[in-house]
Amino acid sequence: MNKSMILPSTQLCLILSMFFALVIHADFYTLQPPTYSEVITNPSSSFVRFLIQSLAVVYIDLFVITLGWAGIQMKLQDFGGFIYQCLFYTIGIYFVIVLLGYQPFSTSKILESIGLAKNMWCIKSLLFLFILLPILNQWCESTNGKLQRNVLIGFFIFQTIYAWINMATTFFVDGYSGVSFIGLYLLGKYIKKHPKNKYFNLSSLSNFLIYTFICLFITISSFISQRIGIEYVPFRMYSYINPLVIIAAVYLLLGITKLNIRFKWLKPFAVSCFSVYLFTNNPNIMDPFFVPITKNIYNNHSGVYCILIITAFCLAIYLLITLIDQLRILTWRHVNKMLIK
Repeated sequence: MNKSMILPSTQLCLILSMFFALVIHADFYTLQPPTYSEVITNPSSSFVRFLIQSLAVVYIDLFVITLGWAGIQMKLQDFGGFIYQCLFYTIGIYFVIVLLGYQPFSTSKILESIGLAKNMWCIKSLLFLFILLPILNQWCESTNGKLQRNVLIGFFIFQTIYAWINMATTFFVDGYSGVSFIGLYLLGKYIKKHPKNKYFNLSSLSNFLIYTFICLFITISSFISQRIGIEYVPFRMYSYINPLVIIAAVYLLLGITKLNIRFKWLKPFAVSCFSVYLFTNNPNIMDPFFVPITKNIYNNHSGVYCILIITAFCLAIYLLITLIDQLRILTWRHVNKMLIK
């Protein structure tokens, strides 16, 4: 990958994006969004849960925009490493689960593990994006900023109207698609290439304030809508293709990248960031283990103490998977050497 990927600020964006993935799965995925009755009977807890979801829902947009910002160059070796990483955690986890006796062996589960089912949307979307990377990178290098800006404006207007507002298309899939990833990737490339643009050339504090304001707006509008019984609003607000979510991701990226970060120890956590996603979003891990543990924490604790425990739990998972991922990195080096020979 491009050397800009090793910049600490870029690494922090990647790390934060996948930590946020853990957070949203510990919130809305585990407990479902607060219902009308929950908002009425326990408004403070419901508001906090909406707020946490608002802060973290940018995770996949932040991840893909950061890839564009970093200007990754997907060589054949890198592409093979991505495939190996996915198989290491999909098929690998399944065989471990079978060997431990949690599930019987099933051919259909093997097919699911390699993506031949309606699951693993993120892997397929990234795979689609990576296949097109040479064309996308070449287009960005050979076209002027005005053309790129106009294409991006048209893309996101189309996506907002036909995919977010009235859901009249099938190929955006509410952001769960490679088409959406292409737009996000090109947006990241454009932002990095035009840092003096008046909308991007703000102080780090201003960027964080914009991100915070958008998150508060999403939180308040979702909370009020749910309280008066309009469930459609929260459903659309927490969509990955909500333009507010995309804008929030952009300004969070800009805020972080303008910080003077020099922590070299971030690199292994950034290298393993997608492994965190692969591990925790695996169906053999998420529902049988992650969800019950998270629910147990919610059932036995409350308030700030509960939030602190959930945060510590997510941090511990990230650290554990980073350690486990060293085995994947080591084995890939040997596999790659054999393939080169």
